[in-house]
Amino acid sequence: MKLELKSISVWTAVKIGFFLNLVMGFIMGLLFAIFMAPLLALTSSMMPTGGLDGADVGEMSMGVLIVVMPIIYSIASAIFGTIAFAIGAAVYNLTARLIGGFEYVAAEVRMDLPMGSYPNSGTGAPYPPYTPTPGPQYPPSGSPSPYAPPPVA
Repeated sequence: MKLELKSISVWTAVKIGFFLNLVMGFIMGLLFAIFMAPLLALTSSMMPTGGLDGADVGEMSMGVLIVVMPIIYSIASAIFGTIAFAIGAAVYNLTARLIGGFEYVAAEVRMDLPMGSYPNSGTGAPYPPYTPTPGPQYPPSGSPSPYAPPPVA
């Protein structure tokens, strides 16, 4: 069955964008801090020691970097990424209205057997062919379609 994506809810895009950008920003901030720690250690070895209360400035900076950078990245990514998601959804909706949306093909998923109970499951053999079972007719034969226009009196 061929379908077309006509529009994207901007609010849904904002919610998903916020969550994804918050998580990915934290991960990117953590990776940035981990990869920047050796560079910071190298540059701090050239700095004089005895900063605040005799503490080594390089050690303090690395600890702050590893703790603070993921938080800063996640907040900044959540703010700016969420704005980008909202703008992207709005631009898609306008473009889809003008020239049409994405077309995609959807297939019916077979739900009549529980997972793992197919005859050839685990062997790499293909699933048995799908044969739909006849179900109740909607609307019942002889009744008017709910989508038909009302009769004119």
